[in-house]
Amino acid sequence: MQIAKVSKILHSLNNGSISKFKGKDFDEIQLDDKEAVDSESDEEETEDLDDDEEYIEAVDIVSPMSAEQEPGSQGPVKKKPKSAPTPRHHWTPTEKGALKKLFRRYIIQGKTPCQLECLYAMKKESCLAKFPWKQIKFAVKNLITTQKRENKKLVDKM
Repeated sequence: MQIAKVSKILHSLNNGSISKFKGKDFDEIQLDDKEAVDSESDEEETEDLDDDEEYIEAVDIVSPMSAEQEPGSQGPVKKKPKSAPTPRHHWTPTEKGALKKLFRRYIIQGKTPCQLECLYAMKKESCLAKFPWKQIKFAVKNLITTQKRENKKLVDKM
């Protein structure tokens, strides 16, 4: 029965009369005896087509929104051009010391600082002033992760 309904929907799709199913649930689609016979004869005609091609065509028609489109947009989404990767910064012992001193409480609690706390640290320590606040935040996050990993190693040794 379900195969017949799917066949009916695909046949309507090919004929251009799919709009009669708009807003209907799959269970609400009714089949007549004549339509069930018609769908069987249609199956014989379409045996030549590859199953993958049928599936791809049906998916393309049923879901007109491609992977590159957003809901409500008319065309493909324009992707931002990739910028050149910035070189990785290796924190100096002075910078690491400042981070550990200012964010000691956060590292112990395992909590990542927010933007205001990072900005405050930038004002308080001149060696941190040259970095964006997000870079400071992620440096603290990495310190927290390192601390957790070291604690786990100690527990595993015991």
